[in-house]
Amino acid sequence: MRENIISIIADMDYTLTPEFMQRPLFNHYGHDPAKFWEESREEHSRLEKVLTSEECFPEHLRAKEGQLRTKACYEVTYAELILDHIKKGCPADGKKWEGLNRRMLRELGSKIEFFKGLPEAIREDKEYVQSNPAWQRHNIKLEWHVISLGISDMIKGSAIGEYLDGVFAYEFVPAEGEDPAEGELSRVATPMLYAEKPQFIYHLNKGPLIEVNEKMAAELRRIPGRNMLYLGDGQSDVPAFAVIRRMGGKSIAVYSPHESRCYVEAVKLFSQNRVSSIAAADYSLGSELRNNIREWITNTAESIVSREFNFR
Repeated sequence: MRENIISIIADMDYTLTPEFMQRPLFNHYGHDPAKFWEESREEHSRLEKVLTSEECFPEHLRAKEGQLRTKACYEVTYAELILDHIKKGCPADGKKWEGLNRRMLRELGSKIEFFKGLPEAIREDKEYVQSNPAWQRHNIKLEWHVISLGISDMIKGSAIGEYLDGVFAYEFVPAEGEDPAEGELSRVATPMLYAEKPQFIYHLNKGPLIEVNEKMAAELRRIPGRNMLYLGDGQSDVPAFAVIRRMGGKSIAVYSPHESRCYVEAVKLFSQNRVSSIAAADYSLGSELRNNIREWITNTAESIVSREFNFR
C-alpha cells in the first residue's frame, strides 16, 4: 500500500520562534545580535558598491550604462559573515568565534526559544493522525518539515528537532580532513535563499530520489501539493506561498503576538491573496492557529479516504 502523506512545511524565524533563531550563537560569543545584523547590512552595502564600481575599470572594459545585473545576495552575506567572525574576528574588536563547529551548533540549538505550544503541537498532531483507525487503513501519516534561512544544525539540535522529518537550511562544514562534527567551520556547504524555497517544496513533492527538475506525473509524486500546508510570516515566504498555492495546497501567515509589525505584515499577505488565512503564533491546544491546523489535517485526511474509496 502506498503512503498517503500529509505535510506541514514551516519557516523558522518569527513563524516558529519569537526572534531570530541565531540568538543563542550570538549570546555564546557575547555578541550583540543587533550589532551582528548591522554588520551584515553594512557588508551587503559594501558588496553592492563594489559591484557597481564601473569607474574602477579601464574605459574599454566598463559595462554599458543602464545594463541590468544581479545584486549582492543578503542571505549569503550573513552566512559568510559568520565564517568571517570565525576566521578574522568581529570587525569592531577583532574577537574571534573560536571553536565553532557543528557539534556546538547542535548544542546551541537546544537553547532556541519557540512560540507557545511547541514542540508539543508537532508530536500531538502526529499522534492525532496515527490514532484514527480509518486513516491508518489508508496508510495516512503526517510529516513536518522546516525550510529556513537559519542554520540547519541548530534547528536539528533544538526542541523540535526530533519531531521533524526534514530540515532545509544553511549547512556549514569544516575544512577537508577535519572531523565532521568537531572541526571548526570553514565553508558554506548549502546556501539557502528565500527565492529558492520552492525547489525544496518540489523536492518534498516529488520525493528524495527524483531530481527536482525532472518531469514527473502528478499521480506518482510522493506528497501531492493539495496535501501540503505552509506556515510563514513575511516577504521571504512569498515564493513558497506562491508555489504552494499553484500546487493546490494551503498557506497560513503566522504573526508574532508580541510585535504589531508582524500582524501588519500578515494582514498585508492576506490582502494580497498570498495566503489562505492568518493567525497569531500560538501553537497550544485550543488556539486559533492550532484549530486551523487541526481542521486542515482532518479535512485533508478525509479527502484522501474519500478519493481512495472512490478509486477502489
